[in-house]
Amino acid sequence: MSNELATKKKQENKAFAEAALACEKIQMNKVEQEVKSLKQEVVEISKLLEFLIDGDQVLYKLQ
Repeated sequence: MSNELATKKKQENKAFAEAALACEKIQMNKVEQEVKSLKQEVVEISKLLEFLIDGDQVLYKLQ
């Protein structure tokens, strides 16, 4: 009887661990997508900043 309980407990623990791992994988995928999105935003902001600085230099030279 106790052997059956131990086996059942082991199976429950394994199922719990697998579910926890699946949740962690989902969270990691979300984090990876957010990082990718933020990196893209940094690139876009950098391009905009460069454009504004270049435009400011043109205006300065025209004055």
